[in-house]
Amino acid sequence: DDVVGKYVWEIPFFKEAYKQIPVRPHKRLKDYTNQFLKTGESPLTDRFDLYDIERPDGAQRTIQANIFPIKTDKGHMLCAIVRDITSMKNAEMEIRDSEEKFRSVIEQSLDGVALVDDQGNYIDFNRQFESITGLKKEDIIGMKALGTFNMVAVSTVDGSLNSFESLKEKLKRGAATYDSSGKLSFEIGIVNPDDGPRILQIIVFPIIMEKSKIHCAIVRDITEQKRAEVAL
Repeated sequence: DDVVGKYVWEIPFFKEAYKQIPVRPHKRLKDYTNQFLKTGESPLTDRFDLYDIERPDGAQRTIQANIFPIKTDKGHMLCAIVRDITSMKNAEMEIRDSEEKFRSVIEQSLDGVALVDDQGNYIDFNRQFESITGLKKEDIIGMKALGTFNMVAVSTVDGSLNSFESLKEKLKRGAATYDSSGKLSFEIGIVNPDDGPRILQIIVFPIIMEKSKIHCAIVRDITEQKRAEVAL
C-alpha cells in the first residue's frame, strides 16, 4: 500500500538511496528514472550497491541493491533486487572491533606475541617481539618462522634437545607436537643484535578458526630469571 501505484521518485526509500550514490547520473531521481525507462541504460546496472536507509518504523537498515532493465513493447521496466544485509554488516563490524581489541591487547603485552599460519609463515607480531628477538617486521613478515630464527638463535636450553637444529627438525617432522594442554613449550638461546645473548621461553599454541588454523607464539625473555637461578 505504501508503494503500489506511486512513482519511484515519490517513494522515500528510493529517494534516500539515490542521494547516497556518489556520482548520480542526474540531479533528480525523476529524471534518472525517466531516462532509464526510455533507454534501459544506466551506469548503476550490473553492480551491487550498499545503502543505509531508515524504514517507516524508524529502524536503521543496510541494504544491497541491484538495478537492471527488463525490455517491454513500450520501452523498459526498472527492476530492483533488494537484500537486507544489516545483520551481515553488524557482524563484520563486531569482528573488526574484536580485531582492534585483540591488536590493542597484543601491543600492550610485555611478552612478544607472534602469529604464524599453518604453513609456518609469519602473519603478524607485536613490537615487543621485535624488541626481544631483534627481528624486524619489515624484514621477515611472510617468511618461514623457523628459517628466520636462524638469524638469531644459537641453541636450545631444554636438555632434551641438543641444539636448535634438532628442534627445527622435530618441528618440521611434527615430532615436537603440542602437549596434553594443547601447547608446545621450549627455551632457546639467541643473540639479539642490540642486547647480545638472551634466553627466551617460547610457548606455542594453536588457534582454531572456522576455515583454517593459525599458531600463536608467546615469547618471553627469561635471561635475568636464569641468571638469578644460577646465582642461587
